[in-house]
Amino acid sequence: METTASPRLTSEAIGELVRRRAAATPQAPLLVDEDRRRFTAGQFGELVSFYTETLRDAGVQAGDVVSWQLPNTVEAMALSMALAQLAVVQNPLIMMLRAEEVAHITGRLHSRLLIVTDVFAAEAFAAALGPEEQPPAIHVLPHDPAGGGLPALPPRAPADFGAEVRWIFYTSGTTGVPKGVKHTDRTLLAAADTFIANVDPRPEDRCAALAPFAHIGGVAHLLHSLIIGHVLVVGARKFVPERLADLLIDEEVTLVGSGLPFTNEYLRIARERGVAPLFPKSRATLAGGAPRPRDQHEHARELLGGVGVISGYGMTECPYITWGSPSDTDEQHAVAEGRPGPGGSVRIVRADETAAAVGEIGEIRVRGPQLFCGYVDSTRDAEAL
Repeated sequence: METTASPRLTSEAIGELVRRRAAATPQAPLLVDEDRRRFTAGQFGELVSFYTETLRDAGVQAGDVVSWQLPNTVEAMALSMALAQLAVVQNPLIMMLRAEEVAHITGRLHSRLLIVTDVFAAEAFAAALGPEEQPPAIHVLPHDPAGGGLPALPPRAPADFGAEVRWIFYTSGTTGVPKGVKHTDRTLLAAADTFIANVDPRPEDRCAALAPFAHIGGVAHLLHSLIIGHVLVVGARKFVPERLADLLIDEEVTLVGSGLPFTNEYLRIARERGVAPLFPKSRATLAGGAPRPRDQHEHARELLGGVGVISGYGMTECPYITWGSPSDTDEQHAVAEGRPGPGGSVRIVRADETAAAVGEIGEIRVRGPQLFCGYVDSTRDAEAL
């Protein structure tokens, strides 16, 4: 596969990071999707700029809340980066949320615009929004970026979630009650820094980005790609294991992902095809987000390729607080979730606030530069922060 020398970039603003990557390596490959469309850093930057101008011309401005529910596509990534360049408060919504849940969230946030993927979803959302005094305008993102203008936006005062808050992700966590989690560009960039420091992605890497982009981990994947300049292979609008495996094989993926269900299917396919390693260029299989059997690491090393499993741990409130490293021992690959990145720390405490012993069950306490800024419902802050 073609590679281009790529400098590591820095920025405290995500929108600026996109501009810097496009300027630094405009001809370098950056994204490949499951339809085998290819985007250089320059082409992705142009798509982001197009969306930025389209949104600005429609009246979207800094401080507006823009909610979006979109599948894993390059267009969704570009739209999100355009919103970052406009300094709006964006609210990514995972695809599994139903119209009623989306209506509740957009009402709570006073969203000015809701961007969705097809006209049927738009009609369902419009019905669910009901008689709200000022519901958000609904826009169907066309497959062709040049197709279709944005609707008229309702008047609405800029949001006041905090001066630097640019992202609100919703999570049910362990309570089952949706909670709006506030993040800044800097907290998300810090999460990407942990991945970079521990996993050590290189400009020549090709990383599978199959987790939902609207999930905080999906955004972090794009960020470490922009920082390092490595390729992201984007997919999983629908989970078709054989098709995804073939995509990753053909694209010579070096960091295989994303998560337990994918890994289990890759192992099945490797056994059925009698091929080992299934991914000849793999450096590691990325894990996290769910418990995994101890022997999965050994199976991944033998059947998928590379060092086996590298796992990470985090939550919406503190994403990517830990990641493993390629140099970890087999025992660490098999059972551990890595170590904190720069500025991060993890403690396990007993009910009496004393430190738990190794192997003892307790409450997880995390601290780091990727820690969230609080909840939309600030009455929850005291318990969590």
